[in-house]
Formats: sequence, C-alpha cells, structure tokens
Amino acid sequence: MPSRINTFVLHQIIEKSSKNWEDVEVKFFKKMIGLALEKYSTISSFKNLNPYDKEALVLTFDDGFQSDYHFVFPILKELNLTATFFISPSLIGKKDYMTWEQVQVLSNSGMEIGSHSQNHLFMSRLSDKELKYEFEKSKSSIEEKIFKEIFSFAYPYGDFSKRTNISAREAGYENVFTSVPGISYINDNFYKRNAIHSSITSPLIKDMLNPGKVYLYRKKLKYSFLLFLKETIGINNYLKLKKLVSEL
Repeated sequence: MPSRINTFVLHQIIEKSSKNWEDVEVKFFKKMIGLALEKYSTISSFKNLNPYDKEALVLTFDDGFQSDYHFVFPILKELNLTATFFISPSLIGKKDYMTWEQVQVLSNSGMEIGSHSQNHLFMSRLSDKELKYEFEKSKSSIEEKIFKEIFSFAYPYGDFSKRTNISAREAGYENVFTSVPGISYINDNFYKRNAIHSSITSPLIKDMLNPGKVYLYRKKLKYSFLLFLKETIGINNYLKLKKLVSEL
C-alpha cells in the first residue's frame, strides 16, 4: 500500500448549478480529474491501490446517488480509473439513488462497493445491538447482491466514536473511512477523507491535490469547529443550518 494516501469524498454530481452544499457539477468534476491526473500516477478505489506507489489519490463517493452511474462511472471508465462507492442498502432503488442492477454493473466493471451502513444513521447514537445490525446487515446485503466480499466502510454524516470503530472491526471491515480531513498513511487504522463540495474552486482543488501543512491545519481547525457546532446545537439543527446556508 502507498505510504501516503490522499482520499477525496464526493456525493452527488449534477449537470447544472448546485442545489445542495455537497453537490458538484459535472464540468468541475472533469476538471478536478484532469488536474489529479497531472499530480498522481495512481487514482483509484482503495481496493485497487498500487502497493508500489509512494503516494496515491483515492476517490470515494457516498450514498449511492444515480449520478454515480450516469455521470461518474462513464468518466472513470473512459480514463480507465476506479473508485470506491459507499452505499446504504435501504436507499438503493429509491428516487435519485442507484438500483441494484446499476450497483452490480459498477462492481462487475472493477469499481469497489463499500458499506455506508444499512439505514444511513448517526452511528454513535446507536446501541451496541443496533450498531451490530447496521454494520453486519449492510455488509451481508451488499455481498448477496454483488457476489463479492466487501471490506470497506464509510461513516454516514462522518459520525463515529471509539465504540463504533471497535464495532466496525468486529463486523469484518478492514478499511474504515471517516470525514476527518487530512492525509492517511500506511499504518493508519482509520482513513481520513477530504471533502469536495460546491464551494471548492479550482485554486482550492490544487491545494487539496498538494496539501501542505498550513492547508491541512486550517482544514482540521474548520473540522473541529463544525464538530463543536454539531455537539452544541444538535445534529438536526446543524443539518438545517447547513441547508439554509447552501440556499443563500
């Protein structure tokens, strides 16, 4: 495995102007991939990392939106790239989300499919029994559909704790991804991810592809503040505030 791993997390890819803070336009996504190809010799899913590279860019997509199949997949396929797609089985087949047939096409084409929990819940709020169910049920549900064992998990809402990390390992996940910004290294037990969203500009993408100490420090400060805000006003109020700000 590369000694230095920069992991991007994206959500819905859209054709026109963004409706939500997490949306990314197709045009911008293509530009991001072009810039990434100038920097990294390996751009792939976590499963397909080249162990001989010193550094790599891992692409991850959360939630399983239809855009994963209609926009992301054709672009990656044309460039012979792969990515990791984290899905919640309870969302598959619903409006705006992929079908199981589309998930199977991605998997059969070399893309990595990972779990995003069974019901896309705040994991740290669950009881031990509920945690076990969310980890194990999502894993078995996906494996039954794609006929492959899965080893990767990403936390919905970036919500995790020491207890959830232990439960994830017990459920058989070898690679667990958070929303903590930063660079991951070969000996890390849990992997950091840098979010790509509607407020990211081309200059910022270049910083994210070549993150220095100052840039990473600023990102971690922002993450710590948002975490404090979530804990202070409550996650539901935080999500409402986030949606309100994105609509301004």
